[in-house]
Amino acid sequence: MQKYEEKSPLIRTNKSSFSIFSFFNSLLFKPSLSYSERSIHLSGRTLPSKFVPNVVCNQKYSLITFIPKVLFDQFSNFFNFFYLIVALFQLIPELRTGPLFTYIAPLLLVLSITIGKEAIDDFKRYKRDKEFNNKKYRKITRNGIQEIRSSDIKVGDLIEINTNDRIPADILFLRTNDPTGTVFVRTDQLDGETDWKVKRALGITQHLETLDDIFSLEIIANIEGPKKDIYVFNGTIQYYEQNITSSFNPDDSGSFFNSQISVGNLSAANLEKNISEYGAGTAIQPVVEPLMLDNTIWANSVLTCGKIYGLVIYTGIESRSLMNTCTKSLRTKVGLLDNQVNTLSKILFLLLIITSFVLVFCKGFDTLWYVSFARFMLLLSSIIPISLRVNLEMAKIVFSSQINNDKNMKSVTVRSSIPEELGRIDYLLTDKTGTLTQNYMIVQTLHIGHAIFHQENFSEIVDALQYVQKGRVNIEKEERIIIDTMDNIPTFPIISSNPTIWNNSNNTLHLQNFMLGIALCHNIFPRSSIDANLSNENRNNSAEDILDNNLGSDECMVDLNQKHIVYQSSSPDEIALINFAASLGLRLVSRSNENMDLDLEKLYLGDHLRNSMESGLYKNEKN
Repeated sequence: MQKYEEKSPLIRTNKSSFSIFSFFNSLLFKPSLSYSERSIHLSGRTLPSKFVPNVVCNQKYSLITFIPKVLFDQFSNFFNFFYLIVALFQLIPELRTGPLFTYIAPLLLVLSITIGKEAIDDFKRYKRDKEFNNKKYRKITRNGIQEIRSSDIKVGDLIEINTNDRIPADILFLRTNDPTGTVFVRTDQLDGETDWKVKRALGITQHLETLDDIFSLEIIANIEGPKKDIYVFNGTIQYYEQNITSSFNPDDSGSFFNSQISVGNLSAANLEKNISEYGAGTAIQPVVEPLMLDNTIWANSVLTCGKIYGLVIYTGIESRSLMNTCTKSLRTKVGLLDNQVNTLSKILFLLLIITSFVLVFCKGFDTLWYVSFARFMLLLSSIIPISLRVNLEMAKIVFSSQINNDKNMKSVTVRSSIPEELGRIDYLLTDKTGTLTQNYMIVQTLHIGHAIFHQENFSEIVDALQYVQKGRVNIEKEERIIIDTMDNIPTFPIISSNPTIWNNSNNTLHLQNFMLGIALCHNIFPRSSIDANLSNENRNNSAEDILDNNLGSDECMVDLNQKHIVYQSSSPDEIALINFAASLGLRLVSRSNENMDLDLEKLYLGDHLRNSMESGLYKNEKN
């Protein structure tokens, strides 16, 4: 019998080490990127074994580098550098033109204000970072659930994320409590887009019988090295197919979300048994499948609904979020006003040189004419007013405090060094609706065939769908009309109080197909309001609210005694359309990857039918 040899690299466990050198290095410098590919076992073992810590650090300075960096930034400004040279010249007795205090005190005042302002800003960043780093998350292990801080999360950890939680690190989406295997996340803090993104769990882990079975799976995720691009991801998962007993077929997307998986243990003792079952000389070949971008959730995204479990693949400054916003590579931001003052200071300095040279020329060039030139420079140095710098720094502090204390704006000043730049804005340019607005949409007008409906006469659509020209549709309680395909949709010739529009059966068919198309052709997922937690209340308005505004009638009001449904989608346009359909009586109540359920109870419960009809339900099934 051929001896089985493991061809994939061995995976080591995470180890930590401490040294005096690493301690001081962490104080002086931020951790460096590894840019290394990685192999991660679902049990937490990784190769390589060490990665950067999952610490959010947006501070510009450390305790050791604060004073040197602030002074370097300040004296990089020509205005401050000029007065530093003037103050140093006063230390030379031959060049002293007055009390040393009169030159040093203004400079120290400017530096004190600037250093204090930078210290306050950096302390605020420290507090925000500390809040993020100390947030508690639940880590799933073989021995149970542990509560750990965000800063203690490591590559290879299996963590639990709940509704409205911030994703603490880049994760591989393994499992969710939603049977469809999909969730929505908000990424406005990552890419600035307000549209929600749909994420899909790995099929092989989503449909395990229990969460504990994850630790029995011999699955290895091979992940590329960290990069900045949030729209590109490359990776594979590797597992042994004979070790998984399941109706799950990776090539059969139709049964992807309906399978149950049971696992065995691919231990060394079982290898010989598996080899003997497959025949002598046959090595066990792992199945390798690609990972998609939809299988990942980047750090700083927010889960909108449900509960998910994810495998940490990037942490700290190797996460997509921090790689795009890391302050290490950002230069110090300087406002346009500071640049203008700096330029004017250079012009005044040139004027100062010319004036001093003219005065020396008038006095006459003697042996020590350069001493006289330097003294004239010092005497006339007030032509560059240092009080201007003091006033500017004080004004910035006042501007920042007023912005923070304005209850109507509800804004927070992140950088107090450039608040005056807001006063220079003349035009606001935006690429799309939603950047500067709430992106809230409602249906106002419909054009169906030759008929046009506005909000005030949407009730005519309901009337047209409620009346049947040839008989009534008798629907028993909880009976379902099955629609296998759109070609088999039953047609109900209908009439309305407006015979000029609805006396033609073609118009009736167009109306039915139009409304069913709106109700069925979309990518919306209905959620219970308890699960959704109304995380985006303005965006996911319920059908009851739209109904009250559009119809002004109680005939088609959705039953409030039923479970409240909140619709979630990556498109606000779809949200508006499905809410409109629900307000007219075609209410989406549930959805899976194989079927969609429409509650038509209100459509067939007008006053004239209320006593004879209980409920109606469409079910759209995919073959």
